[in-house]
Amino acid sequence: VIPFAVTYGNHDFQCGLDTDQMDALYREFPGCLNPEATVAQPERARSLAGSGLMGQTAFASEPGTFALPVNDANGDHSVMGIVLLNSGDYAQEGGYGNPSAQGLRFIRQAPRLLGVKSIIFQHIPLPQFYSLLKAVPSTTAYAIQGYRGYDKQCYVLNTAKTLPGSYLGEGISCPDNDCGEFDMLKESEGYYAVFAGHDHRNGFVGHDQGIMLGATPTCGFGSYGPAPRKRAARMFEFDIRHPYNPRTQLLEFGDLV
Repeated sequence: VIPFAVTYGNHDFQCGLDTDQMDALYREFPGCLNPEATVAQPERARSLAGSGLMGQTAFASEPGTFALPVNDANGDHSVMGIVLLNSGDYAQEGGYGNPSAQGLRFIRQAPRLLGVKSIIFQHIPLPQFYSLLKAVPSTTAYAIQGYRGYDKQCYVLNTAKTLPGSYLGEGISCPDNDCGEFDMLKESEGYYAVFAGHDHRNGFVGHDQGIMLGATPTCGFGSYGPAPRKRAARMFEFDIRHPYNPRTQLLEFGDLV
């Protein structure tokens, strides 16, 4: 059994099922770590007996938004947390939406529930991802136009802030309105990283104000993306001696096949 966890993106609702129904389908598969969230009590740890992980628990908020403590090899104590956040879909006024008020309340309280720092995985990136870019003239080689509220400017990656091997293939499609999520993560001192998908052609990792920010390109071939050889999944390696500083790399199709 391979444990796995699922959160949701802006296209999921288009399949005709709501997130409660999709959660129930995923939980039919052995190893699913998504907790039942129909009547969520975020402060109560739920046992995940079917996960294949001894003693694994979760704190549930809503479908696609929950926290998982990660224990040491002996199961004695938590060394880090994994938080999944349903980042929403579309805003009524146009562009992309934000996490629900319930989801934002949950990420504010999760550090207290877990007692350790966490990495967040969500679909839609935060506006602060633009802090990893550098504004340049449109005539600059490889310059990319920003998205919506940022579309009057062109950008390249700021190599002083991003790791080698990072690349920018499209404007960062973040919400027009900053819901304050990044400020919550920073002020709580309970998070060390945020990783997003959504932008199929972007693959970069950098740091801003002490938090690691990362984008991962599409891994499949059912939609647009980078060149076939650059489609990828992201691997993380966590060392129990310093779990808040993981190594990460893209496992690219061109290298694997």
